[in-house]
Amino acid sequence: MSVAEWIRVGRIHTAALTMPITLAGYVLAGGRDPLVGLGWVLFGLLWHYVGFLQNNLFDLRYDRLDPEKQHFPLVRGAIDPRTAWIVDDVGLLLLAVAGALLSGLSPGSIVFLAVGIIAGTLYNAFSKRTLLKPIPIALCFASLPLIPYLSLRPLDRVAQLLFAFVFATIFYQIAYSGELKDIKRGERNILLALHRFGGWAVVVFAVVSKMVNLAIGYALLDALAGRDVLAGLISFWAASAIAAAIVLVLTLQLMDFFKAVDDVWDRRRALFNMSLMEILTYFFFVICIAPVLKGYALLWIALPVAWFVVMNRFIFGTTVYPRV
Repeated sequence: MSVAEWIRVGRIHTAALTMPITLAGYVLAGGRDPLVGLGWVLFGLLWHYVGFLQNNLFDLRYDRLDPEKQHFPLVRGAIDPRTAWIVDDVGLLLLAVAGALLSGLSPGSIVFLAVGIIAGTLYNAFSKRTLLKPIPIALCFASLPLIPYLSLRPLDRVAQLLFAFVFATIFYQIAYSGELKDIKRGERNILLALHRFGGWAVVVFAVVSKMVNLAIGYALLDALAGRDVLAGLISFWAASAIAAAIVLVLTLQLMDFFKAVDDVWDRRRALFNMSLMEILTYFFFVICIAPVLKGYALLWIALPVAWFVVMNRFIFGTTVYPRV
C-alpha cells in the first residue's frame, strides 16, 4: 500500500477543474489574498479527493465485476477498504472544519458546505440505482464555489449564475457523457431510457442540456463585463470560438451514442470525447470570467491543463482520456 496508490484512488486528474472552480468563487467575490486563495484551492482538492474516494468505496462491489476497472487500487486490493473508509470519514471531518474556518463561519457558506457534502454522499450511495443521479452530484459541485463566494458577498446575481453554470456543466457531464461511457455496463442508464421514445429524444436531451449550459455562461460574462465594452467584446468572441468547438464535440458524442446503439462501440473514443468536452467547457468558463481575471486567464487555462495531463500520465498512463 503506497502513497501512489492513495493518490490514484482519489482520481485527482480532474481536480484540475475542481480547484479553479473553487478559487473562482473567491476571486469573483472580490477576494485577493494569495494565502486565502491557496487555502481555497487546497480545499477544492480535498473536496475532490474525499468525494471520489467515497465514490470508489460505494462502487467497489460493481467495479469488481467490471473488466475495465480491474486496475483500480481498491479492486486490486492495493488499498484495504476498511482503511479507506476511515480515511474518507476523517477527510469529510477535515473538509467541514476547513470550509467553516476559511469562510469565517459565514452562515451562507456553511449552508452550501452542508448541502454539497450531503448531495455528494447521496450521489455516491445511490447513483447505480436511480436515473436521477445527475441532480445530487451537480448540486454537490455547484455548491462548491458558493462556499468561498458567500464568505465575502451575499447571494447576488453573479453567485446565482456561477451556481447555475457549474450545475449545468456537471449535469451534462453525468447525464450524457457519463451515461454514454457506461452505456454497455448493464446499469440503469438515462440515455437508454430516453431512446425508448426514439433517437430524437436523446438528441434533444443532449443539445438542450449543453445549450442551456452555454447560455448561462454568456449571461455570466454579461454580468461580469459591466461597462468594459472592449473586454466584453473580446471575451464574447473568444467564448464563441470555444462554443463552436463544443458544438463539434457534442456532435461527435451524439455519433458515439448511435454507434453504441448499433453495437459499434468504442469506449476509448467515448472517454476521449468526454475529456474534450470537460476541457472545452472549462475553457469556455474561464473566458466568460476573463473580465475579472484579466491577463491571469491564460494561467487559469495553462495550469489546469498541465495538471490534467501530468496526473493522467501518472494515474492511468494516458495523456487525455482517463481509464475510468
